[in-house]
Amino acid sequence: FMKETMTDFWYRTMEVIFKLPGAKIDREKFLREVLTKCGATQEQVNNAIETTPAKAGISKLLIEDISNSCIRSHKIKATLTSAAAGLPGGLAGIGAIPADFIQFYWHIIVLIQKLAYLHGWPDLMAGEIDRDTISRFTMFIGVMLGLGSAKKGVALMTEIYTKSALTTAKKFLDSSIAKIIEQILLRLGIKIGREKISKTIGIAIPVIGGAIFGITTYNTFGTMGENLREHLSKLPFAVTY
Repeated sequence: FMKETMTDFWYRTMEVIFKLPGAKIDREKFLREVLTKCGATQEQVNNAIETTPAKAGISKLLIEDISNSCIRSHKIKATLTSAAAGLPGGLAGIGAIPADFIQFYWHIIVLIQKLAYLHGWPDLMAGEIDRDTISRFTMFIGVMLGLGSAKKGVALMTEIYTKSALTTAKKFLDSSIAKIIEQILLRLGIKIGREKISKTIGIAIPVIGGAIFGITTYNTFGTMGENLREHLSKLPFAVTY
């Protein structure tokens, strides 16, 4: 029952977050903007959009640099909003979903897309946002949380996107996706529990509460972003062959 409640909470929250303004990143616009700013030629930019940044000759170091810059930027923004959520009259939530949780995962969803596109992934939000889309993003979040099973899942997702070894990849994901998501949700469930405790502290001691929210977010966000960047850099989409 507890797991079912967490799962429902997770999907419901993600649906809310995906519908928020700016949650979807336009892959072409994003790549054009960041690669042009970093001095890539028009031809390189077009090739990166058509194929992948790696195949377009964008160096690994530059990809890493842009990725770290994206992580830093979202980490700072998420931290500032998180600290505000811990102050009196902080952000309002949506329904029973805490505001700090919504804003934290909004930044995570946006960052996942940016890091994925820099590392050669196709559009992750093509078509309507359904449970499959949310499951894919949940898998990425699992990698951010350091779950080995999620890393395997994301690696196999590349095979589905490239259509190679499709049957094998599908077979693994179909049989294990529920288990992986359950594992991620269990980890997130613990996190939700902790946040509820922090929220109580935040109400009792508002200013200190704001600081606690900010520090926790700053540390957590940076680690999560780095975990994903590192994993994506090793996958087939991020290499030139």
